[in-house]
Amino acid sequence: DVGWLKTVDQYYYGTHTDIQLAGVQYALDSIVQGLEANPDRRFVYVESAFFWRWWDEQTAEKQASVRRLVQSGQLEFANGGWCMHDEAAAHYVDMIDQTTLGHTFLLEELGVVPKVGWQVDPFGHSAAQAYLLSAEAGFKGLYFARITYSDNHQRQKDKALEMMWQGSRTLGESAEVFTGAFMRETYGAPPGMNFDFEHDNDVVCDDPRLEDYNVEEKVQQFVENALNEARTHRGNDVMFTMGNDFNYCNANAYFKNIDKMIHYVNQDGRVNAFYSTPETFTRAKLESGETFPKKYGDFFPYANRELSWWTGYFTSRPTQKRFIRQAGAYLQAARQIELLAGGCGGTSCNELLEEAVALTQHHDAITGTAKQHVANDYAKRIARGLADSSQLVNAALTAAVGIMERGWGSLDGSPPPPAVLAEDLLPLLQGRAGALQRLRGDGGVPVELVAATRRLQGTEEGKAIPFAQCMELNISRCDVAQEATKLGVTLQAAVYNPTAWEREEYVRVPVSTDRVAVTLGNGTAVPSQVVPVSERTRADLNKDAPPYTLVFKAVLPPVGLATYFIYSETLPAEAQAAVMSQVQTLDGQGQGASLTSSHLRLDVDAGGRPVKLTNTMDGVETPLNVTMLWYEGAHDHKQSDGAYNFRPLGVTDMAPLREKPATLVSGPIVSEVRQDFGWATLDMRVYSDSCALETEWTVGPIPIDDKKSKDVVVRFSTALETGKGLLTDSNGRDMMPRTRDDTLPLPIAANYYPITAAAALSEPRQNNSTAARHFAVITERAQGAASLASGDLEIMLHRRTLGDDGKGVGEPLNETMCGCRDCNCRGLVARGTHSVMLCTAEHGAKPRRTHQLRKQDALVVAFRGVPEATLIPAAFSAVAKPLPKNLQLLTTKKLGPKKILLRLAHLYEAGEHPELSSKVEVDLKDLLPATPISRVQEMTLTGNQLKDMGALRAFPQRGRALRGERDTVVEMAPMEIRTFHVTTA
Repeated sequence: DVGWLKTVDQYYYGTHTDIQLAGVQYALDSIVQGLEANPDRRFVYVESAFFWRWWDEQTAEKQASVRRLVQSGQLEFANGGWCMHDEAAAHYVDMIDQTTLGHTFLLEELGVVPKVGWQVDPFGHSAAQAYLLSAEAGFKGLYFARITYSDNHQRQKDKALEMMWQGSRTLGESAEVFTGAFMRETYGAPPGMNFDFEHDNDVVCDDPRLEDYNVEEKVQQFVENALNEARTHRGNDVMFTMGNDFNYCNANAYFKNIDKMIHYVNQDGRVNAFYSTPETFTRAKLESGETFPKKYGDFFPYANRELSWWTGYFTSRPTQKRFIRQAGAYLQAARQIELLAGGCGGTSCNELLEEAVALTQHHDAITGTAKQHVANDYAKRIARGLADSSQLVNAALTAAVGIMERGWGSLDGSPPPPAVLAEDLLPLLQGRAGALQRLRGDGGVPVELVAATRRLQGTEEGKAIPFAQCMELNISRCDVAQEATKLGVTLQAAVYNPTAWEREEYVRVPVSTDRVAVTLGNGTAVPSQVVPVSERTRADLNKDAPPYTLVFKAVLPPVGLATYFIYSETLPAEAQAAVMSQVQTLDGQGQGASLTSSHLRLDVDAGGRPVKLTNTMDGVETPLNVTMLWYEGAHDHKQSDGAYNFRPLGVTDMAPLREKPATLVSGPIVSEVRQDFGWATLDMRVYSDSCALETEWTVGPIPIDDKKSKDVVVRFSTALETGKGLLTDSNGRDMMPRTRDDTLPLPIAANYYPITAAAALSEPRQNNSTAARHFAVITERAQGAASLASGDLEIMLHRRTLGDDGKGVGEPLNETMCGCRDCNCRGLVARGTHSVMLCTAEHGAKPRRTHQLRKQDALVVAFRGVPEATLIPAAFSAVAKPLPKNLQLLTTKKLGPKKILLRLAHLYEAGEHPELSSKVEVDLKDLLPATPISRVQEMTLTGNQLKDMGALRAFPQRGRALRGERDTVVEMAPMEIRTFHVTTA
């Protein structure tokens, strides 16, 4: 665990023994000594984040010894990611990134390419993990411990704990992986065989002259364990996992007893025992001649007994989930900008952020299941990484706009000249490499970083005024925008689009006055609207919020930048003054209202409650009721509601407050209805040309004066005839069909599923009818979702529990605004958005997938005050032309002076859309038009080995292989993600 009861560094150093006796540095010291002492011994290691810390401290002689252990097969790495990531709350892009970071380290330092996935501890297992993070990563096997108790028992009877898992319906057998689930639902040693120095199992006492001689007893125990396992498995081989969390701090104790067990068991002769590894075990299974059953779908939700359904963590710590997801998205944009900027020499410009994002994919980080001080440590690391990378981004945007002011830039697709941009950034880049190590330290945002940020924000004579970003626009906080508009200073906005599509999206800017106007960088007037900041924002989230939010539509080129000027008080003649919103109280009297766009209409009643949603383009509609509710969580000896578990006792509707009637805010660009439920609010808004209804929810502080744990949900009730069906995404990739099972114990908790990107209700299409409807909700963070009645979709938003659920963390999930748990501070307030859409079932995938991508690849918006508006070309694009609408530019990362990692993703499943679920070609030259390409190599998912495309030629669902290393035209098939190393001339 790279953090759980202690922080990652506390675990590494072994501090805070009052919390847990664990010190990874001592374990690794001891393990290596134990392996060096006996060449028969084997050891398997997983998390690179810990190993990297240890490796960096070793002498050259010790590193050479470790390399010999690896080469001899004594030391093997399974999984090999920076951490053992979660499979419910993590997004697939971040899962790929963290695995790539670990794999890159292992390859560069040890020449290691892991061959087996080892996901033993996550609380359920996803389809994307099977086909994408395992088969596509080059793994031959995948192993884990946690599957639902009833499934485990049935698989034991059927000898089906080992299987061939096809996680993708689209890629099928071409991406299946041999998978083993552990019989005992734990990844520790078999009963009586944990020989770790700190555990109480009897060791092997083999001198008959001494007391407690027990060789026959220990041999019998070993044989019984082996035969018990053999009764539930196919073939002659079974695996004993001889270890557990933070074992082997005294490796000699463990190794010495395993040595003795192997000796005496083999002397007994009933079974054959020997040191092995997961890679060796997998090879034996695949070569055994046995036939293994097929597995489709995934292993969610997970329960370890009838009253213990681990579905609460899908939502636990909602603000942390958003922060981690936001950081992962920002990392992708920062990498693109790093590539344009020419890189940082021998190190990544975004190293701190890469490591922070990777670390927080851990199955006790993004899940929200760590202790409070550990969660604070994760947040601090993300904040430090974002602050560091934002320096590069701000400087790059400043340099790029400076180049545009000097006469470069166009809308015709011409890329930026990298050498010129790099020259402008050279002073910043030269100073970064030496500072990175200092910035890794503990203790908050480092002094060096603060000083560097101040220097960047300075306005020295002859220097361009730098851009600054506002990371809290969702709570109307942006100091530079507020001050500029208060003083009447012209504000320049640089808006960067990391997607490889042309994009139109609305930008919201906090402003101090309603007398404002917007123009493009070239002076063209842009329509805009001023919206009053909500009372809830100013009361609970940002007491210094300005009175208004400015809203305008940004039109952006693919992988490119557009600039805008925001004028206040004194407006130029060519500018068009922003329209002030009309505000109306909906007190339940009189008629209702309609919020309309060119694509949809939301009808609300006289009290502001939604009653009908219509897609005016597709001609489909449904009655719609949107309600806020909370479940009371159990707090008893049977099973408490907690960070992991969701155990509801009853449900309470939250009625809108009569004393605070709904408000209708309307205008030509955006209209919204604001409802107040007391300690929760719900704003529903429609932009003038959007096909989605945006709902903004704010929950908290959740009251606990009544001594009740609470799990807060929003429920969308429609007239769609979906029976027991539901669709939820698998880590942002495939949509998984779910069927409600009302016969399960705890039928509410047991029918909750994880979503990281979307949940949907879809009516069955009869005889290819286009009348069937598709209702989808897109989220910007991981959450839990369920359909508990036909046509209903509910999503859990926030949680606050009074008890610990007994899964090890040892404290209630009781978050506060101060980041402390047992303190005199009000409860945490969380805010987020959903994109809600209604379409035909035939075409519903396109708007859903498009909005998923927009949530995933958020815009980067930066601001600066300028003495006057210098008109410049409106925009530039770094690519020659946009990607097709079914492809995504997933990753661009500079690997060296002449090497780039490029990763592309097909967004659609087979049969998901009539046109977009098809193969499509793209020329990599169009993505790197300013960079001559001399060589292209296709790699496995994480880029650590060449991909064996020959093995995939038999599968027609796959895109064709490159025709050689000079070929730059790539054919992408549905659901494929392909990784390339591109060498430049």
